[in-house]
Amino acid sequence: MCTSNEMSANEPSLFTNKKKIRKKLWQLHINFHCSIIGTCLTLEELRFIAKKHLPATTSATSDHELHSAFVCLAKEPDDVIRHCQKRLDKKHSAIIKQCARFKTDSCLLSLWKLALTSGNIAGTYWAIVTHPHSSESLLEQVFGEVHMLSHLSGASTRTDIKLLGKLRYEKTLAETSLSQNTDTFNKRLNKKQNEIDRLKILQNKLEQDSVEIDQLTKRIHDLETCRKRQQLQKTIEGLSERLYTTTSQLGSFKRKYLELEIQLKNEQKRTAFLEQEAADSLKERDMAEVVLQKLLSSNCQQNCGVSNKQSCPINNLEGKNILYVGGRASQCPYFKTLVEQSNGSFLYHDGGKEDGRLKLNGALSQADVIVCPTDYISHDAYKRIKRHCDRQSKQLVMIAHASLSSFTSGLNEISTIDLHTL
Repeated sequence: MCTSNEMSANEPSLFTNKKKIRKKLWQLHINFHCSIIGTCLTLEELRFIAKKHLPATTSATSDHELHSAFVCLAKEPDDVIRHCQKRLDKKHSAIIKQCARFKTDSCLLSLWKLALTSGNIAGTYWAIVTHPHSSESLLEQVFGEVHMLSHLSGASTRTDIKLLGKLRYEKTLAETSLSQNTDTFNKRLNKKQNEIDRLKILQNKLEQDSVEIDQLTKRIHDLETCRKRQQLQKTIEGLSERLYTTTSQLGSFKRKYLELEIQLKNEQKRTAFLEQEAADSLKERDMAEVVLQKLLSSNCQQNCGVSNKQSCPINNLEGKNILYVGGRASQCPYFKTLVEQSNGSFLYHDGGKEDGRLKLNGALSQADVIVCPTDYISHDAYKRIKRHCDRQSKQLVMIAHASLSSFTSGLNEISTIDLHTL
């Protein structure tokens, strides 16, 4: 960026405005009207202006027709174009004031390059095009770069649409798999329940037999005191053997019944876990689709400037290596897509399930920021990560859940902390 001393030392541009005042929209060459209307004003702003000043337009008017109408009207200083001029000056007043201090092409070009890096294209473009000291060569360069940016934006949008179609197809497969698994587990539960009902009936029968055995035992005790004791001795032995056999069977059935109850509870827990896993998978895919749709919207690409970072789904990570430790490996493709679209690099380690400790040490040495889900990481991995971050003064971001929404919040926290640090 040029300083005040540099501005005074440089030669003035050959293409300066003699009156040294900013140009109006209708005073610019008609070649600039299309790029200014399309870049510096949003479609919502155009429709708001058209609602007050162009009664011929309606909500059914297409975006292209609305854009073309404003481009055609920009040649004359009528009410609608004067309103556009005021809105542009008010919207980009900060960058206009900053740009007004510069008098040479070199300073204005430095400001333009900074805008390309930061993403504040619209305001800087408007300020330079209307600047009284902008030369024709500078205007031609700025106009050409804005024109090429529109082509690059269209190519990126087509790539994101293909990815969105793939995510929708995977969502359909997940829903089908969930339905099939649910039917299978319901059948298994019904089978277990039928077996438990049968064992309960058998248990009741055994309990009745036990009562009868108790009654027979009492009768035997009474008969021992009578004269027929010797005659009934054989009967008593037979009844004792039957009692022993029945008691053994009852104990065996009770043990089997308890085992089946434990199996049923385990199956119910497994079913609930799998249903939750499937629901989490669908939720992650839905969230991925919503985030990617936000990344595709034109408003996000126009508003993601330095002056309005909160409107972006994820802020610029500025080339940082993001290490994600723990969580589920199936989520990593979506996390990787988000990090790379936010100008970052993604690394992953499962926390020690399959990847070894040496591999974790290597990943930690490469990372700039480490992200961990508190509900899906081992204690050993967390202690090692915490110790490494304390020693190396690296940022550790703990997120509440192993989910896409929590991961997205963690990425925003990284950018927020970086801004405060700067």
